[in-house]
Amino acid sequence: MTTSTTGEGEDWTGGWTEGKEGLIEILREPWEKAFLPWVCVVGGTQMESAPEDQRFPLLYAVYQSEQWITTNIMRTLQVSQAIAEAGRPQLAIGGADPRSVETTYGEPGGRLELPLGHTVQELQARNLDPALTQAGDQLESAIMAATIPRILVTAEAAPGEPFSGYNLRVQQALASLTKFKRLAERGVAGVYRTMLLQCHDSEDPITYKTDEPNYKIKPGDIEPGAIYLNVELTPDVPLDRQQRVNTAIVMARELKWPTTKILEELGETNPEGAIKDWMMEQLTFAEHAGLMQLIQAETSGALQQAAMQMAQGMMQQQQESMGQAGETGLPEQQPTPGSPPGIPGAEGMGFNPAAGGQPPMAMQPGATFEQMTGETRGGGAP
Repeated sequence: MTTSTTGEGEDWTGGWTEGKEGLIEILREPWEKAFLPWVCVVGGTQMESAPEDQRFPLLYAVYQSEQWITTNIMRTLQVSQAIAEAGRPQLAIGGADPRSVETTYGEPGGRLELPLGHTVQELQARNLDPALTQAGDQLESAIMAATIPRILVTAEAAPGEPFSGYNLRVQQALASLTKFKRLAERGVAGVYRTMLLQCHDSEDPITYKTDEPNYKIKPGDIEPGAIYLNVELTPDVPLDRQQRVNTAIVMARELKWPTTKILEELGETNPEGAIKDWMMEQLTFAEHAGLMQLIQAETSGALQQAAMQMAQGMMQQQQESMGQAGETGLPEQQPTPGSPPGIPGAEGMGFNPAAGGQPPMAMQPGATFEQMTGETRGGGAP
């Protein structure tokens, strides 16, 4: 297969004819795939009959008006004048023998010793021709206006210019590049479309997020006839981003707008992934906060105090229940024969007086020494 172009912006595909006027052979090689691995986008208008007037590249106006040639001539004349007049005389010496007057510049504050009848006059310094300078500046300004505005190149503000006026000039300068931006967007979309077609034709998937291996576009998931891509190139202007953030805040507060749509308004290309990252971050912060609280509680002894308070509360409840049992005439609980000595339930650090707990007697005020120890004071069986 041979692909050629007519030079008029219209692609022509077919058999190559030697000597056919207006055709330029680009490539000659066999190609068996259903798509061409090339991307070419053109802009302009079809209302002009001449091919050279159908396209409007960035330097179209400069090239057609030959402004760059005229500007080059003006600047050349300026430099030539400066070079030609660099060694012009500065003194005019009059008299019978001007050569007898010697001028030296070896030391500051020097003087001239003039013979009788001689005069010296200092000539007035001449600047460059203001007409050449003004014409050159105007031509350069015209080139800047026809191509890239100067403010986008230097970001220089005018003296005493308010921020609102500066921002307006920046926005107007960006608007002048809209047609070129749209052409670039079409080119980027064509590159992505070709990449998807290449993936569909091959067996290699497209992995576009390396930290998640499952984030892939498989060749079988691509339908060549249903590829619709839209690319938007957004200039990175701080004020624009601030305005988008304020708009997103108002949308989230005043409108019933989903979070994914709000993130898309901010320029986020993967809003679902951003929400997932936010959720994982909140879980990480919560886990970290819990660990910090646990460490602080262990360091300050709060856990031990809480355990002691819990034990004291349980003991108080048991005392209240025992008091209610005594008031109703119920007999106090006696240890079961053969059971371990001591008072049932009076166990642990909560009933250790040496550790700040309550004495075991508080659990059963009527218990005797023999009941608590299981032996008499003499050491025998009760």
